[in-house]
Amino acid sequence: MKRTFVAIDIPGNSKINECLNSMSSKLAGEKIRWMAGDNLHLTLKFLGDTEEKSIVDIGTKLKELTQSLFTFSMTISNVGIFRNLKDPRIIWLGIDPCTELIQLKAEIENQMIQFGFPSEERKFSPHLTVGRIKFIENKMALQQIIETFHEQVLHQFIVPEVIYYESILRKEGPEYIPIGKYKLKNP
Repeated sequence: MKRTFVAIDIPGNSKINECLNSMSSKLAGEKIRWMAGDNLHLTLKFLGDTEEKSIVDIGTKLKELTQSLFTFSMTISNVGIFRNLKDPRIIWLGIDPCTELIQLKAEIENQMIQFGFPSEERKFSPHLTVGRIKFIENKMALQQIIETFHEQVLHQFIVPEVIYYESILRKEGPEYIPIGKYKLKNP
């Protein structure tokens, strides 16, 4: 068994790095586990424990799927939290929803059913988790960060491919190993 997921890699850029550095310095001393900037990705489908024999077939299905879809532009903007300011748990960067992203997500959900992975019941809310909060005392600093980056475009890029990953959980943080990379068609 391998722990797997399907994602889009987020290429690094100076504005995202500036945002992450600003957050981590203003919230220094708080109990927040920050995600490494070079590990940022948008999870399209978390599969979890996956039988080794299914991995090749899933890769083949992802290749077929991506060959029928075009590359598209994705925009990262905004900073927000899950739960609320009284009890924040996750700090995220927002991803502007677009038709192509929604279609890609839906296609992957539909194709993974045949491998025993049910469709996600929650509405797709594209975001990048950048911090996991265990405890935060200075909630005003967190609110100021959210206000500072409210509706700011942090990155815009063309999505060239979908990546099928294995996730290995380690004490120092997860390690993501690409199983396969599947190119989208150029328009």
